[in-house]
Amino acid sequence: MTLAQRSPCYFANGTVLPDEEFYNSYQPCTSGGPPTICCAFDRPNPAGGIRDTVDECLPNGLCQNRAGDATTWWANFCTSSGIEFGKCITACRSTKDKYGHTQLTPCTGKADSDRWCCGANNPTCCADESRVVRLAQVLGGALSSSMVSSSVVSSASATASSVSGAAPSTTATSVAPGQTEKKTKLSGGAIAGIVLGAIAGLTILAGIFVAQRARYKNKASTSGTSNHVETPTNPYIPQEYVGPGPEGYATQYAPPAELPPVSPRELHSGNHMSLAPPFP
Repeated sequence: MTLAQRSPCYFANGTVLPDEEFYNSYQPCTSGGPPTICCAFDRPNPAGGIRDTVDECLPNGLCQNRAGDATTWWANFCTSSGIEFGKCITACRSTKDKYGHTQLTPCTGKADSDRWCCGANNPTCCADESRVVRLAQVLGGALSSSMVSSSVVSSASATASSVSGAAPSTTATSVAPGQTEKKTKLSGGAIAGIVLGAIAGLTILAGIFVAQRARYKNKASTSGTSNHVETPTNPYIPQEYVGPGPEGYATQYAPPAELPPVSPRELHSGNHMSLAPPFP
């Protein structure tokens, strides 16, 4: 197939590859991988040879290159100028080299890994899910449920980093947008329900505590008031017999204070009636 006959390949920004010797070696896959992926075929040495060996197309959209004992994996170019989801590898754009492609490192060390890190020989990032790129076994295919859950966690971590001002981390680009959005909403609703339930429980407990405390104080105040007995200022003295008369008994009260003594005085002469006491 001549250059004029084969489909053109594009950079990740939608620009067609230039008509140069280096880029002319990249052609659409015809076996082993998606036909929308461009790998290096027009090279002098077969796969596994020495230097400038031919790429091998993988079902996940990556290009595998074996040269001697070394095997590397690359995200190269695409036949779609729009870099459409399911047709092109859109991950690891920040690590692309001056030629427009980028190398990836499988976390399992094998070509069929579903967890990848951007860059050459970069297995350390596999311990950080926020930096791991997840690729389906077949480009455009669905990820397993465990892979989708991990991708949602990675997306949430990347969002938290962006809010806090940290540099955004790489997220999985092979997850279908609908799947990620649905999982994210379910996780957010579950978290909100837990938080609201906890707040409601604490509010109820606080109300019960305040009501019980007020009831205890009111009961203590009432009990103190009922036990108080006032003592009269003028104590009552029982009735006492005072002699014959209409009453016979008279209520006696405490006698008044004794009057101060007075000097005797002579009475004036005249008719005076002597008042004798009514009783001997």
